[in-house]
Amino acid sequence: MARPYITGRGDKNISTDYSHHENHGGNMYSSSFNATLASSATMEVLIVTADSDDLAHMVIETRSSGEANMSVFEGTTVSGAGTALEETNHNRSSSNTAGTVITHTPTITGDGTELKGLARHFGSGQQTGGEVRAQDEIVLASDTIYLIRVTSEAAANDITTMLTWYESDDSY
Repeated sequence: MARPYITGRGDKNISTDYSHHENHGGNMYSSSFNATLASSATMEVLIVTADSDDLAHMVIETRSSGEANMSVFEGTTVSGAGTALEETNHNRSSSNTAGTVITHTPTITGDGTELKGLARHFGSGQQTGGEVRAQDEIVLASDTIYLIRVTSEAAANDITTMLTWYESDDSY
């Protein structure tokens, strides 16, 4: 999430990456979900973006204590959105709330299109666990449902998915 942003502040010019600027503006958020899964069990997190010009620029990070696979789908259909997760604004002085809604354990009726470039396998071989983090943000389409599905390949696998994003209309 590193787009340069330059702003004047008094007699100084300050350069920072754009996500840091959005953080100060009260538009950066995070949410996470953790579950302990049996082998072949799945954990699902749903992302529902707002019907807005402010697009979610998101980084997805998943960690596990054992081997696992992560898939991301776009255009998912659901009959139930699941349980809402807390969304924390990174600027603790801001009263802004996210337009994007994050839930867990949704009722899926159609996966949608798998975004194969975001699929990951981690914790394989001699490793006892693993971590996958997209180094670049993905800009999510507005008014769209996304699904993150993590499938455990180990017993008693402690898995956490963390989402960090800012919402911006890109008019910088």
